[in-house]
Amino acid sequence: MIETKRRRDHPAALPHGEIKEVFKDIYFVKGSVCFCAIAMPLIKMTMSRNMTIIRYGDDELCLVNSIRLTEKGLEELDKLGKVRHIIRLAGYHGIDDPFYKERYGATVWAPAGAPYFEEFDGTSKPYFDADKCFTKDSKLPFDNAHALVIQSGKIREASIILERVEGKVMITGDAFQHISKEDEYTSFFSSMILEWMGFIKPYNIGPVWYSYSKPDKKEIVDLLDWKFDHVPPCHGEPVVCDAWKKYQPVITALKSASDL
Repeated sequence: MIETKRRRDHPAALPHGEIKEVFKDIYFVKGSVCFCAIAMPLIKMTMSRNMTIIRYGDDELCLVNSIRLTEKGLEELDKLGKVRHIIRLAGYHGIDDPFYKERYGATVWAPAGAPYFEEFDGTSKPYFDADKCFTKDSKLPFDNAHALVIQSGKIREASIILERVEGKVMITGDAFQHISKEDEYTSFFSSMILEWMGFIKPYNIGPVWYSYSKPDKKEIVDLLDWKFDHVPPCHGEPVVCDAWKKYQPVITALKSASDL
């Protein structure tokens, strides 16, 4: 039994794709999430979201931006190794972390100051507690990795940089997205709303997160100093090669928090 502040049922597994290896021992799976539009609560709205899987050590696994897999998907996951850790990067995410905690007894990591709230405004009671709260100075469970945490804003947001032979791989939450077009997990009504909200855009900074959280622009600009090569985002397709250059225009064009 996991220890939670308020026990709730685990969300069901939703449609997802295959687990694909994008770099050696780094895997990527595109899944989906269902939500309702405020003005149309009875209309099913879906969009895609992604999980990145890191294999390290003696076939140990870390799930980043976890999404619950179907039984078939879990069988494929188990073939890769043993799930030891779960890392939540975005304050708006994490609904499937309790499922994996219960199934595997894995250690759950989340940015310090990012409780598991049901409501984005943080008014509801937390439904789950992370085992470890990390900061930019925290040592992650695998080598050659750096935790990057945006401290400013209402909602904590983090990324992970992996130093690898392929270059620097930056795994992101809501901050860095790359949704160049609607995909198979985006419903008809969702595509219209996401387009209107500014989600359907390549090399993008998450529009809802940025406008609501209002982080200090400088913290995001400073991430360019890492000159990250590749980005497997939580939303959209992986960005391969010279990723920091591809995100530079939208980052430098961001409005300051006082202008939002």
